[in-house]
Amino acid sequence: MSEIKRQKISAKAEQFTESVIREMTRVALQHDAVNLAQGFPDFPLSLGVETGGISGNRGRC
Repeated sequence: MSEIKRQKISAKAEQFTESVIREMTRVALQHDAVNLAQGFPDFPLSLGVETGGISGNRGRC
């Protein structure tokens, strides 16, 4: 598992909060997980993952 090191940034840039997409990317990297927070994976999903995603989101759209 790789550790992400934060660089020192300017005072102005420190005022911005972390975006949800950046946070999900950071968390996925920490856990060696597939990041589905932005876009689609570049590999085929297994039927179990696809079915689980569909049933988990049913009625939410």
